[in-house]
Amino acid sequence: MILAQTGDILYKPMLSQLHFFVLTFSVVIIAAAGYIINDYFDVKTDEINKPHKIFIGRKISRRKAMLVHVVFSFLGILLGLYCSISAGKWYLVLYHIFTWFFLWIYSVYLKRKLIVGNILIALLTSIVVWLVFEYESHGLKTQLNESTFLNIQNICIYFALFAFMVNLIREIIKDAEDIKGDLIIKSNTIPIKYGLKTTRYICIALAVLSTLFIFQFFTGLYKLIQTPTLLEYIPVILFLFLFFPLLIFRIFKADRNKDFSAISNFLKLIMLMGIMSLLLFIL
Repeated sequence: MILAQTGDILYKPMLSQLHFFVLTFSVVIIAAAGYIINDYFDVKTDEINKPHKIFIGRKISRRKAMLVHVVFSFLGILLGLYCSISAGKWYLVLYHIFTWFFLWIYSVYLKRKLIVGNILIALLTSIVVWLVFEYESHGLKTQLNESTFLNIQNICIYFALFAFMVNLIREIIKDAEDIKGDLIIKSNTIPIKYGLKTTRYICIALAVLSTLFIFQFFTGLYKLIQTPTLLEYIPVILFLFLFFPLLIFRIFKADRNKDFSAISNFLKLIMLMGIMSLLLFIL
């Protein structure tokens, strides 16, 4: 069954709808396991930064939280193994294993290290985009011509870079939001080491760089479909002339905890809109 059609390009995905669902579920529950273990080790700072959002130790015991983490991690890796074997690329399960491992290391150790933890989380998030490409790369090579394959590869690279940048900004913004608790546990974050003013400039620079990646991403999509409709031009216009200018303005003006919290939520919206915009090119 042909599941993808773009212009004159017909492509039969290597991942069936079932395998894609299993792969997505694997990534989601491993990420959930990462959130649980992060909250497990982060209770002390959360009591200061987010006392109303503490879940572990209040609504669920620490022992049960750890048990859920283990179950989610094991199931996520097992499902990842199933998908990788089904696709004939068993080594792709290493992504699931490494993701679980580095989320643990981040929560225990790297979270308090300058920029390293921020980069790690942003990288793990962006690799999800590349993971799907890796599953499909053989089918793309064999079913499409070299020019189209390389264009799709570049599209995935730029979207992954966009996801990396947006998540890196969000991680730094979250550090600015949690600065009070991080000071108590002596975390070495960018806001603590360089101050909020420099932190804002760093985030603004990253936001500007993100616009270049999202522009290249949409340029690749338009090249792929050759004759984009007016509706398909709307996402790039929104990102370049509304979302990112507004993001930069809000970062520049931020100086209170609630400002950084609002920016963090706005960055979630940007990522969601980036994913949702793809529907315009699929439907």
